Parts: sequence; structure tokens; C-alpha cells
Amino acid sequence: MDQDDLTNFLDSDDEEDGNIMPDSSQVPLPQPPRPNDLDHIYHAPTIKRVVGDVICYQTEYLHCLNWKLDILAWRINLEIDALLHHSASQSNDEKHDKARISRAA
Repeated sequence: MDQDDLTNFLDSDDEEDGNIMPDSSQVPLPQPPRPNDLDHIYHAPTIKRVVGDVICYQTEYLHCLNWKLDILAWRINLEIDALLHHSASQSNDEKHDKARISRAA
């Protein structure tokens, strides 16, 4: 199963039915390699390509994870800023109330 087959399989219309994960009967099983195919499978450029594909996938995953963490940090900072602003405005209101009470007395 090459990358295009996997992409087509994952992009099938299962999402329209609300079933995102296919059941195990829909997953095509790979065919076992024939003895003369083993030379090709263990050929160094093929191994390098597979390792390269795995590294690319992991790098892309880490970039996405980093992006999500950046968004989470940004949202946390917004919440902290809002809380600090709210706390500062309450403190100013209390100071004004105390000043008003002391002037009235």
C-alpha cells in the first residue's frame, strides 16, 4: 500500500456517515513479500526512504504540536492579562471608594 492508496483510503466517504475510524474489515491487509522481493525491501535506499518518511512525519507532527502549544500559551496569557486588568481595576475602585469615604467623613 503506497502513500496515495493510504490517502485515498483515509479520505473515503466514511466521514460523511459520521464514522471517522473504519472498522477492521475495511482495512486492507498488506501482502507478505515474496522471497525475491526481500532484496528490494532491505535495499539501503529503500530503508533510507522509509526512515526519511518517518522522520518527515514526526517533524510535521511536532510542528503541529508546537503550533497547538503556542495557541494554548497565547490563550493562557490572554486570561492572565484579563485577570490582572480586572484585579487592577478592582483595586483602583477600592482606592476611590476609600478616598470618597474619607472625604465624606
